[in-house]
Amino acid sequence: MSRPTITTILFVQELQASSRLYREAFGWKTTVDAPNFVEFESGVGLMHRPAAASFAGPARAMALRPPDALSAELYVYVDDAKAVLRHLQTLGAQLSSPFQKRDWGDEAGYVIDADGHVLGIAQRVDTQSEP
Repeated sequence: MSRPTITTILFVQELQASSRLYREAFGWKTTVDAPNFVEFESGVGLMHRPAAASFAGPARAMALRPPDALSAELYVYVDDAKAVLRHLQTLGAQLSSPFQKRDWGDEAGYVIDADGHVLGIAQRVDTQSEP
């Protein structure tokens, strides 16, 4: 049996603006660019929230996430987390927790995108060089 592959799909209100944010912040190449769906080589996809009605039902699709509720977190490892966090902020993401060493060992900061998705931007700490 082959191992499953996963695409994480985030529902977004403004597909073009959201796809620009993810593409520019992480340099992800687009593998699917359809009218209501964009998928990146990373395995992250973005679906226009109203299009979710095709499988969730119209009433449910519009109520999938209250506007002021947190919806999901993407935890993304990058080489220079501070630079990516700054860039995300220039693209409109809001800083919610500054870059710092976390108790699980990574250095990370957090932003929230326009749809309420939390983005953890992290880099692994080299524990080999620590005393």
